[in-house]
Amino acid sequence: MIEPRAADPIRQGAFPVDGNPNWLIRLRWVAVAGQLFTIAIVRFVLHVPVAWGALVTVIALTALSNVVLALEIGGVRIANPRHLAAAMVIDLLALTALLYFSGGPFNPFTVFYFANLALAAAVLPTRWSWGMGVMAITCVATIYLKFVPVESLLHRSGGDMPFDSLYHQGWFVGFAVSALVIVYFITRVRRELFRREQDLRTAQLRQTKSEQLESLATLAAGAGHELASPLSTIAVIAKDLSGHLDGADVPALVLEDVSLIRSELAHCRAILDRMSGFAGEVAGGQVALHTVGEVMQQVMEGVRRRERVVLNGMNEVAEMTMRVPIEGIAQAIRGVVTNAIDASPREKQVIVTASADKECLVLLVVDRGIGMPDDVLARVGEPFYTTKEVGSGMGLGVFLTNSVLARLGGELILESEVGVGTTATLRLPTSL
Repeated sequence: MIEPRAADPIRQGAFPVDGNPNWLIRLRWVAVAGQLFTIAIVRFVLHVPVAWGALVTVIALTALSNVVLALEIGGVRIANPRHLAAAMVIDLLALTALLYFSGGPFNPFTVFYFANLALAAAVLPTRWSWGMGVMAITCVATIYLKFVPVESLLHRSGGDMPFDSLYHQGWFVGFAVSALVIVYFITRVRRELFRREQDLRTAQLRQTKSEQLESLATLAAGAGHELASPLSTIAVIAKDLSGHLDGADVPALVLEDVSLIRSELAHCRAILDRMSGFAGEVAGGQVALHTVGEVMQQVMEGVRRRERVVLNGMNEVAEMTMRVPIEGIAQAIRGVVTNAIDASPREKQVIVTASADKECLVLLVVDRGIGMPDDVLARVGEPFYTTKEVGSGMGLGVFLTNSVLARLGGELILESEVGVGTTATLRLPTSL
């Protein structure tokens, strides 16, 4: 399948977020339960005096936001990054509020900022993750400057207020550096995993296309073998019939029909020979050194209605050499040219322009047909998908062309405009 080139999400710093977002809703409920459990332990077991009302209010607001989140995205199957980011911002602010009412930076649960940052870096686009990191540092700086003190925590830390000692200043710097390092490394690891997943998908797609091509080659070889015998029989009978009719008193139209049968049989034989040669090249790869002129001559020999094809730029590239399986590459190019002829009105010519681009041969095949809309263009190249009328094509030409070019390190790019026509760009390395 030939697809339009998309922007690289790695360079853009954004990644798709796959999967059901309900995991975040469940995780936040666990966090709410854990916070309530922690408050209960501190209140009834450790007997630490803190602002219980304020803490419970913050947790209640977090739970309410989770209910809203569940109503908003609970039924969807693919996570929306904006919903995830909004929930994580609320969690970051809620953690800051809880720490503000329970000792500020002296509260040992300050390290939970790192958990929030790790989660954000794992699921949010890169730029948003960096924003969360900066926000976390700002929140910590805020509770360093202002918070509700807890006497037992101040006593255990020596009674110094934040920024009054070198230890606390160093702790804040260490927190800021650690937060940024966490965001950097997790997004970096995620980027590499994303790239490997893309490479794996590409390799699997190439393997699938290779298997499809080999299956089609086997089918072509089998069809050529099965059709050879009946065509030979028909050819012999047609030849004998032509001999019997020579000098006989029969209408000229009958003689023309017999001659047409023999010419069409010869054409079928040539097609079978090319099919057999193509199948052999796919299986074994009969690669040899040929000039561009030889390749294009082979292409045009098999094109019917070749008088409608105009070749431009051949003088400049005719002597260029390339190491290719000539039958396979000629059939691949011929398929594109034939499609252009079929798509164009009878009075319009198909323009084939050859040029050299660095170490590549570039062929532009331009037709003046009706063009294709984007949804049809996106499917062109799928096996057995055709835009022609029933019985006029099998939908394999573009697929085979794309497969052959891909095996040789080339590519096929299709551009089409409805009402104007289609341009096929074939790029093939000359140094293989």
